[in-house]
Amino acid sequence: MLRSGEVLLAIEAKAAALHLPTVSRGARSFIEAYRPAGMLVIHTGQDTDTEVAGVPVRLRGPEVLATGTGVSSSFDRVHAGRWRPGLGPREPG
Repeated sequence: MLRSGEVLLAIEAKAAALHLPTVSRGARSFIEAYRPAGMLVIHTGQDTDTEVAGVPVRLRGPEVLATGTGVSSSFDRVHAGRWRPGLGPREPG
């Protein structure tokens, strides 16, 4: 979890590719309990965007952690209220 003031960004890491990129039951429970502004799931499979209970969730490869830009740009967007499905960490904006 990353927090800036009252804004929360949840991060989950998976050791393998998700065959069907989905959000785990544990992550869904976390989202329902804590209502983060967004969630980033790191795995070795396909990039995809979805929503759980109105919370944007991004599934991305571990390369977003290589420079930290994926996480920091996602957090900046969450903090500014601009993090929505379709605006992935790799995309400008």
